[in-house]
Amino acid sequence: TLVHNNFRGKFFREQLIAALKILSQGHVGLHAMKGSWAGAMGQCQFIPTSFLAYAADGDGDGRKDIWTNKLDVFASIVNYLRKVGWRPGLRWGDEVAPGAQAGGGGRIVRPAGTGGPAYQTTENFKVILRWNQSDFFALAVGLLSDRIAA
Repeated sequence: TLVHNNFRGKFFREQLIAALKILSQGHVGLHAMKGSWAGAMGQCQFIPTSFLAYAADGDGDGRKDIWTNKLDVFASIVNYLRKVGWRPGLRWGDEVAPGAQAGGGGRIVRPAGTGGPAYQTTENFKVILRWNQSDFFALAVGLLSDRIAA
């Protein structure tokens, strides 16, 4: 629909063509190919061109199913992060005192304003932001990954 309305027409035409390629390659059926109003699909929330560039077959069945196959979902996420510059061994960031100043090439993120928690971020935080340009998204990913690793 966004192609038809000429909102960022070139971009959404590319997404439509990529979506048709995904269908023709057999990764997902027409009725199972679901996404957001802006085209983000599956558990990874990849747009179609990102799917073609980064989706991975995690279970070796020949399909890249980011909708229902957790092995494919996680393999795709890892593939994306590696290809866009994730540095292994470098954290995304750490909580710091609310009045802390930025240092070490990152920046301080204060999601609740000056009175709330503050996080000193790293280059890997910027990598997460390439996926979704929202500090709240990147913080959620970072904090959830910390909980999973604990």
